[in-house]
Amino acid sequence: MPHEPIDLRSDAVTRPTEAMWEAMQRATPGWAAANDDRHVHELEQYAAELLGKEAALFMPTGSMANLTMLMASVERGEQIILEQSSHMLWSEEWALGYICGAIPRLLPSHDGCPDPEAVRSAIVERYFSHRPNTALVCLENSHNVAGGIAIPTARIAQVAEVAHAHGIAVHLDGARLCNAAVALDEPPANLAAPADSVAISLSKGLSAPYGALLIGSAQLIDRARSALKRLGGHSVPNAGIFAAAALIALRDMRARLGQDHQRARNLANALAGLPGLELNLQSVQTNIILVRTTRLSAAELLTRLAEQGLLASSLTDDIVRLVTHRHIGDEEVARAITAFRLTLEA
Repeated sequence: MPHEPIDLRSDAVTRPTEAMWEAMQRATPGWAAANDDRHVHELEQYAAELLGKEAALFMPTGSMANLTMLMASVERGEQIILEQSSHMLWSEEWALGYICGAIPRLLPSHDGCPDPEAVRSAIVERYFSHRPNTALVCLENSHNVAGGIAIPTARIAQVAEVAHAHGIAVHLDGARLCNAAVALDEPPANLAAPADSVAISLSKGLSAPYGALLIGSAQLIDRARSALKRLGGHSVPNAGIFAAAALIALRDMRARLGQDHQRARNLANALAGLPGLELNLQSVQTNIILVRTTRLSAAELLTRLAEQGLLASSLTDDIVRLVTHRHIGDEEVARAITAFRLTLEA
C-alpha cells in the first residue's frame, strides 16, 4: 500500500487528537454571543492565566485575532511599527491598511526583532513639520519568515521598554508562541510579559481543530469584542464544541512541541549536506526550516518533491519552507530526506 504524502507545508494541517474529539462530543455549549458558554469561559480564563493577562477572547483564526486587536487599538492614519517581514504584513492581505487604515512603518532586523534604537527613531523622528502618531509596536515570536526563530524575552523587553517610555502599546503576534516558549525553556507568561496584548493560534502545532485567542487587558478585550462583531466572528454557533477541544490543545499539547523541534533539526542537518541546497542551521530553533534552492526554482523543486510524495511550500522564488508537526515522526523525516536526495540526484 502506498504511503500517504508527507505534508510539511504547515503545522496547520494537524488533526485533533482522540481526546479532543471526545471532548467535542461531550461538550454542552451555550450561546457564546450571550457570554454564557462555559467551555469558552474555561478556555479564555485558562489562556489569560497561562499568559499572565487579565482577559482573553476566543475567535476563529489568528489573523482575526491580530485584526481585532488593531481595530481596538489603532485610529485610521496612525502609524504601527513592524519588522519588515512580519506575518501581519505579508500573510494577512494588508488588512491593517485595508480595514484599519493603519500606516505600517517597517524596520529591518537580522533575527526577526528590530533594534530598540531603530524603534525609538521611528517613534520620534520628524521631517518638516510631520511626526507620525505611533499607536502600536508589533512583534512576532516565533518569527515565521526568519525561520521560526524564538526571540528571547530580553529582546522583546528591550523593544517594549522603548515603546512604553513613549506611551505606546506593544502587541505580540504569537501564533507559535508556545513553540518559542518550549525552545527557550521558559513559561509562556514570561515571553508575553513585556507585551500588552498577545495573539496565539490553537490550530497549528497544538492540533486544535479551530481557533485562536487574543489575550490582554480587560479593557482591550472589551473593545476587541465589539471589533469581532463588526467582522462577523462574534456569534459562532456552538463555539463551545471547538473551545472544549482548544482547551485540551492549549493545556496538554505544549509539552510535546520539543519533539517537532528536534525532528526539524534532524531534517535540517541532513538537508544541509545536499548539493543544490543552502540552509542557516542556526535559525532552526523551533519547527520551521527555510531551504534556499540554488539549482532549481522553488516551484520546480516543489513539483519534483511532490512526485516523490513530499509536500512543502514556497516562501519566495528560491526559498522552500518545511514545517514539522505532530504527524511527522522519525519515519517521515527519513522519507523526506530520501525524497530530497532522489529529487536532487535526478
